[in-house]
Amino acid sequence: MARNRTRRIFGGRGDDDLTGPSPAAAAMTQAFLAADGLFTEIDVDVATASEVGRGEPARRWGPIRDRYAAATDQYMQLIRSDEAGRRPNPAAYDACTRLLTDTNALMQRFARENRNELIAARGARFEAERSLHDARVSAARAAEALATVDARYAVYPSVTGAADALERALGLLETTLGAPDGAAAAAEIMRAADAAQAAVDAAPGRDTEARNALSSARTRLAAARTRTDLIAPIRSALLREFSATCSTDLIDNDRVAADRAAAAEQLLDDAQAAILRSEPESALACVTTAREALRTADDAVDAVRERLELLRGIKSDPTAAEKRVRFRLRDAQQLAMQRGTVIEWGSVLDAQSDRIDRARGLLDRVHPDFWGYHQALTAIDGDLTRVIDRVRGRASS
Repeated sequence: MARNRTRRIFGGRGDDDLTGPSPAAAAMTQAFLAADGLFTEIDVDVATASEVGRGEPARRWGPIRDRYAAATDQYMQLIRSDEAGRRPNPAAYDACTRLLTDTNALMQRFARENRNELIAARGARFEAERSLHDARVSAARAAEALATVDARYAVYPSVTGAADALERALGLLETTLGAPDGAAAAAEIMRAADAAQAAVDAAPGRDTEARNALSSARTRLAAARTRTDLIAPIRSALLREFSATCSTDLIDNDRVAADRAAAAEQLLDDAQAAILRSEPESALACVTTAREALRTADDAVDAVRERLELLRGIKSDPTAAEKRVRFRLRDAQQLAMQRGTVIEWGSVLDAQSDRIDRARGLLDRVHPDFWGYHQALTAIDGDLTRVIDRVRGRASS
């Protein structure tokens, strides 16, 4: 049967024809096999080159690809005619052989002229394939770790979430097309596999981690309650030493601090209950949220304390801040003159001097508004910074 199939490919007429393929048919087939092997190799490399952003070879490859397709079509027509018992004229074999040989020569020249791009594309494809192999190996290890993890830990959200993420990452392989997609899929699978392994490794220590975190957070809660008790005397000092307008925005801070501390306490109680239910990760989530609440409570206390310190500093030397801003204004005016931008920015900078004078006027009252004075100077300083940046940017451009 093998001999009969060979005779059909090479132009034999049937079982009664034992003379073998004609030389013309054999030469044609050899030319086709040579061209086909080279075409397959180059075509894959050209496709990869386009995928990795080296599209120039594809433009040059198009006409050669079409020529190869025409030569292949001619070859297949001759083979089909021969299989049907209509052996073509030897001249037809010779013409097809010349076409295949010429096409092969064109492909060889194309490979030489585009050698660097094709080698780079091949390297990118091999690297993607290697990365995918490594990712599959890592995924297999992680999947084994997930499958054999202790039943107590298998229900932890970190473990189940890691397992789902690994499954989704592996699903990317079904839509992976080309080297870039392969590299991206490999990286995602590696990340998911590493995360899954880490979740499995960390699971046995979650209970201890949760208990330690709860203990630490309870200590912080106690400190926050102590600090919250300090707001009242600090606010009293603010109202004694400064006008009410200097701390109006802080009027609710004691309530905010107390509410956040109470919320944190409830969350820590919830964390304790979760630990008793053998749900350490739920406990850790409660502790994390409790810490955020305690940060808010601390910020509320700090805002009142820092306001008193700031206002006392301004009251002790009210001209210090004004002098700093006026110094920055002079620097900005000099810069505008040096950079030749006085026409554009001169009036803007002159207006800042008037704003400083108006800010200074906030202190010339029966009840000086030190906080309003500070805010006004801070705003002016910020505007001067933006003008200076614009002047420097315009000059550099």
